[in-house]
Amino acid sequence: MNRHERRQHAKTAIPAADMAAARHEQGLALRQAGREAEAAAAFRAATQARPDAPLPWKELGLSLAITGDLAGAEAALTRAVALAPGFGEAQRHLAALRRQAANIPALQAALATPNLPAPERVELLFALARQQEAQGAYDPAFAAAREANGIVRAALAAAGRGFDRARLHRDIGRIAAAFPAGGFGAGADPTEAPVFIVGMPRAGSSLVEQIAASHSKVFGAGEQDGIGRIAAQLGWSPNPRWTPQALKEAARAYLAPIARQARGAARMIDKMPDNIFQLGLIAHLFPKARVIFCVRDKRDVAISCFFQHFAAPLGFDTDLADCAFRMAELERLVAHWRAALPLRQMTLSYEALLQNPEAESRRLIEFLGLEWEAACLDFHKTKREVRTASWSQVRQPLYQSSSGRWRHYATHLPPELAAG
Repeated sequence: MNRHERRQHAKTAIPAADMAAARHEQGLALRQAGREAEAAAAFRAATQARPDAPLPWKELGLSLAITGDLAGAEAALTRAVALAPGFGEAQRHLAALRRQAANIPALQAALATPNLPAPERVELLFALARQQEAQGAYDPAFAAAREANGIVRAALAAAGRGFDRARLHRDIGRIAAAFPAGGFGAGADPTEAPVFIVGMPRAGSSLVEQIAASHSKVFGAGEQDGIGRIAAQLGWSPNPRWTPQALKEAARAYLAPIARQARGAARMIDKMPDNIFQLGLIAHLFPKARVIFCVRDKRDVAISCFFQHFAAPLGFDTDLADCAFRMAELERLVAHWRAALPLRQMTLSYEALLQNPEAESRRLIEFLGLEWEAACLDFHKTKREVRTASWSQVRQPLYQSSSGRWRHYATHLPPELAAG
């Protein structure tokens, strides 16, 4: 390149900051489209353009975690927090990897920052709670999680989105009345492909999906919002919008995008936990679908929810008593579904899976109507995207430490949970 060409290049070269911003936005768009490997490449390009900017490093770390490169994720997230020790989301994701040395003093120093915005404080508190728990400092860990949840709870209440016990109770009664036993017809689509994993968050649904998706004939679609969108469009049953044609169109619209990704898989899993409220609709859409109820010791579920900073706060997760209330209401709903639903159903216990992984995994694959494959026992080696809060756990062999976690917090359990 001669001197004139260098001058022209300098005039037309894109500034590093603009290049980084463009690659960052590209990465976010690719993530939104479900193309996480490509998103990772875009975020990596952003870090190369601006290696001193912590945000692209955080996004790169998250992309690598989603796609299963935990070592790469740790390196990227470590870089993000080195550049910005008070970067709460990066600290939280790094803590979730459970691989790094404790960084409690740095988190405490960041929390002492004057005028710290509430969302950043919440992120740092959840990260601190995770690291204190890892160090065996259970009471301080609970205190940090309680403070974080208190901030989230207050924000939800101010926005009119707090957890409403009375409404949940009414809604479950209304669902049961709308879908009585014997009230299901032929259904819209006779395919056996759809499988729905439902239950409380943190009850093991990601693990169950990962085991099943390790089978060559199973596609794990993660948490899909398609059923919820259909429910919003059709409204409460019964109403005039629930026509056979509308249900057929809804079934087709739900299946088409998943089927394109599944590439001929015999079973396609949707693990949105709250589809538990829509099983009546699902039975009308897909009468040959299968339903898996994930269950776990409710004390462990409550503690896991309480310590988890969900991307979209759930409301009940900010209070252990509210967690207990919601679980009791879901038990009431499940009892109704067991009696009323024409769908094939199974219950899979998280504790049973830990105690006897091969037997329970074989039972799962048999329920799906498939032949056993040994890869299901090596689920942690399966290469697939995992977008839920359990992306780290499902990349590891089964471990017992998450069972009985509640015992470290027994003195903090409300009466609704203390009895188990």
